[in-house]
Amino acid sequence: MKVCWTPATRIGCRNENRDSANYCLFCGRPLSGALRLLNPGDVLQAKYEVTRVVGFGGNGAVYAVQDRSAGNAERALKESIDPEQREQFAVEADVLRPLDHPNLPRVYDRFTAGNRDYMLMEFVPGRSLEEVIQERARQNLPPLDENVVIGYAIQICHALEYLHRREPHPVIHRDIKPANIRITPHGELKLVDFGLVKRLDTDNPATHRLAQGLTPVYAPPEQWGLIEGRHTDPRSDIYSLAATLYHLLTGTGPSSALDRIAGRGGRLNSEEPLVPPRSLNPNISTRVERALMKALSVHPDDRFPTARELRAALSMGSDTLHIARQR
Repeated sequence: MKVCWTPATRIGCRNENRDSANYCLFCGRPLSGALRLLNPGDVLQAKYEVTRVVGFGGNGAVYAVQDRSAGNAERALKESIDPEQREQFAVEADVLRPLDHPNLPRVYDRFTAGNRDYMLMEFVPGRSLEEVIQERARQNLPPLDENVVIGYAIQICHALEYLHRREPHPVIHRDIKPANIRITPHGELKLVDFGLVKRLDTDNPATHRLAQGLTPVYAPPEQWGLIEGRHTDPRSDIYSLAATLYHLLTGTGPSSALDRIAGRGGRLNSEEPLVPPRSLNPNISTRVERALMKALSVHPDDRFPTARELRAALSMGSDTLHIARQR
């Protein structure tokens, strides 16, 4: 099928059209540069049958497929249509494939077909935390309860502890945000979309991808290249997780690191213009506010050094926690 949406320009009404269509049936735009998607019923590698399109973006789509080699189990098939992203797509698959953690998706296969790259993954039902935030905003509901959010934080911290302890190279996600955390109907969280992932090589910590593809509100300053001599490391993921928790607890994201540093005249040694979360939601405990403010420090040395320490700071003295079902 053709989608009325051009990846290069991100323009179009996003409606689906037949493969033979030259103009969009819905808005009349020409479909010469439109995104081409697989059709339900298409079979790849003689065993992965497409059942539906889950979503699509500038680098391709995600499909729900039936895996004939595994009793028609439902899987997610992630697609990459950009040849320039092939190397990073391979890194993502190679990093994920050996991982085995309840809060991370499993990867089963990687292959190329029709000049497109594919990754077969565990299908994660439910919705993203971004969708949870948006739904609560539409319904004029208050932010999530603190204990619920801490329960979420503990799960993701466990995943980060696992990733950051990988040998021989720790794994840095580098794109933690509400859209990349899914919650299942049973309340289990999965950290997904490792499209910006990197293995941390302490002998050569630099990366050439810096700000490419990041989401400003959740990205730490070192990911923008704003701190001389500093590169992303486990503390970068801690910053992004804290920004996500801040958003869940207040209903609004924190000021971006870029704005915070620009607001200080580019200096890192003055007081941070970060709105304390309790001023937005007085139901947040002082303990959690302190933990978030520390984790969101502009300079990496001022943050928690490990996800384990962030988890301890958030959960210390809290009420009995449970994995909450999505609402």
